[in-house]
Amino acid sequence: MRELLVILFWLWLLTSLSVYAYRLYRRLTRGRQPGAPPDRDVAAAIDPERSGSALPPLLSASSRPPAPVPGADHTRAEPPATPETPPAARQPGPAAPTSTPPSGRAGVFPASLDTSVPMTAGPGPGGTSVAEAVRGIRMPCGLAPLVGSSTALDPNHVVFSTTETTPEVVGTALADELERLGFTIRSVATNQAVATKPGAQVTVTVHTDLRAFPTAPPGSVVVTLAT
Repeated sequence: MRELLVILFWLWLLTSLSVYAYRLYRRLTRGRQPGAPPDRDVAAAIDPERSGSALPPLLSASSRPPAPVPGADHTRAEPPATPETPPAARQPGPAAPTSTPPSGRAGVFPASLDTSVPMTAGPGPGGTSVAEAVRGIRMPCGLAPLVGSSTALDPNHVVFSTTETTPEVVGTALADELERLGFTIRSVATNQAVATKPGAQVTVTVHTDLRAFPTAPPGSVVVTLAT
């Protein structure tokens, strides 16, 4: 019976010490995350001398008020500090114009929105036919060969016509198509431009005077391509 009481006493003592240690641990940590610095009360409990010399968190050594100077008049209030005038906001100036490659298109060949085509010098007129020079072209605005425009078939001078739109629309669309093929367009007159690329040169003329083209329907736009 005595041995049983001794065992129970030691079990009770160990349980009490475990509960006391757990409560002390919870009091010291107070739910802090691991690695967080101990607060002031916990630091004081751990090291009273060290915590007693530390400054409060909200009052650092640099923020202490200056010591009073002997004999100075401390009754006069300091004048309020004049707030610093913020610098005037800079007004955004006009955006600098972006430089774009020069375009030689004018008249019925207004400059295209796509200015990425490089300006290249083309050769002078040669023996290349129109079909060879504009190989792969897709004629815009319904342009089709004008039948009966000439008695002799000239491979270096072809005539197209359309009744679908205006001369300005035809000139713009045709110039865009030639630029797609790698040509550089340079207007030499209001209704005439020269398209050049290495190995080929084509003169494009947009006609609104149909007296030279009796077979063209009234109100049509006639375009000639010559090499």
